[in-house]
Amino acid sequence: MNNRLIICFGAIVLIFLVLIYKESKSNFQDFNKLQKNTILENNDIDLMQNANDVVLKYINLPFDYGYGSNSIPLVVASLMTSGDLLELGMGKFSTPLLHKLAADTNKQVVSIDTDINWVNNFALYNKTKNHRVYCWPSFDQVEKKLGIEKNKLWGIVLVDHINATQRAFDAKKYANRAEIVLIHDAEKTVEHGYQYEKNKIREPFKYVCKFSVFSQSTMIMDMFHN
Repeated sequence: MNNRLIICFGAIVLIFLVLIYKESKSNFQDFNKLQKNTILENNDIDLMQNANDVVLKYINLPFDYGYGSNSIPLVVASLMTSGDLLELGMGKFSTPLLHKLAADTNKQVVSIDTDINWVNNFALYNKTKNHRVYCWPSFDQVEKKLGIEKNKLWGIVLVDHINATQRAFDAKKYANRAEIVLIHDAEKTVEHGYQYEKNKIREPFKYVCKFSVFSQSTMIMDMFHN
């Protein structure tokens, strides 16, 4: 299938995010900075009118259907939300992508991994003003380790770390502390390994959808309770 046609699937995610974002926008707690409001509103308009062009600005072709299959949801979610970005589990696609998105939207991104080799791959990001990378033994008490308020509202939280059966629990921790939570590898064929449904990952979230590229799926969840 033509790569540009694959990118068009981003419109599906866009429609979903526009709906939940419009409904819940008035409830967001960190719209107190005019600059961020302006950036967000401009991105909103661009995504509605030129979704494919906006997504293609951040995603290189040919599109990666495996490890990079969460790229489209990451772009759309990052541009549709106002808060900073948190990456739990680094990757050769997601980490550089979030780095560019943060720089373009004047947000901060924090990337954490338990593998020092992954962290070392992106150590130079620590020299930039928008990105910090850390190697920690676990993903517990992130805000405490960062020295920030426990109830910080993140724009997006990506859960894509190596501890497969822990992902659902880490995602649910951010149900009320992120505008959008994304988890990779949400296809049914690997449910036995990640156990998202077994661990009732949907319960804390009001909206849940899946974005699939062939056999690869990313689950996208809105923060607000039922």
